[in-house]
Amino acid sequence: MNNEPAPVQPISPAVDTDSWTVFRTALDEAIVNIQPSYFRIKRYGDDDPEPRERAYCYELYHQLRLKLRPDFPYTLHAEVDKAGHAEIVRCFGPNARPNPDFILHKPTLMGRGDNLGIIEVKASDENRRNIGKDLRKIRKFLKCVGYVYGVMLFFGDQKPDLSHLRLGAIEALWHNQVGQKPVASKKGKFD
Repeated sequence: MNNEPAPVQPISPAVDTDSWTVFRTALDEAIVNIQPSYFRIKRYGDDDPEPRERAYCYELYHQLRLKLRPDFPYTLHAEVDKAGHAEIVRCFGPNARPNPDFILHKPTLMGRGDNLGIIEVKASDENRRNIGKDLRKIRKFLKCVGYVYGVMLFFGDQKPDLSHLRLGAIEALWHNQVGQKPVASKKGKFD
């Protein structure tokens, strides 16, 4: 019985790790630039401001577009309607409407590496059921649709509860303070 670890397989040249590194840097910088008015929103008649996912996502999209250079080889899209797309139907079923918060892709192409990343965003106090639903969506996009990287981004003061949730290859980030980079989870836990 051979107890030696299996050799590490090189990353396929079609997987653009350089572009992902550029994007992850842009993501961190964009998150730092999100102002308090998009992080927590106070509504008329409410005493405490609350995290609002849509407002946060719109501002994150704006900040990302400012950070990504025009010659960046992938297109950032938000809330793209994937209903009826052949690969989505094959993976999710004919009536599914999985609209990721953000995708990084080469529109109209479906080769290895053309779909670089998928990002789902949730308020950090979101319930585990909804977080689990988004994690399953990311996993399906990675496994069935050919996306290479997945990110689950949380924003808000409360530490996200990832206990009993399987992250696997999905990177979990927590934007817990305005003006600071997100905290990355280590084995599903935030320090």
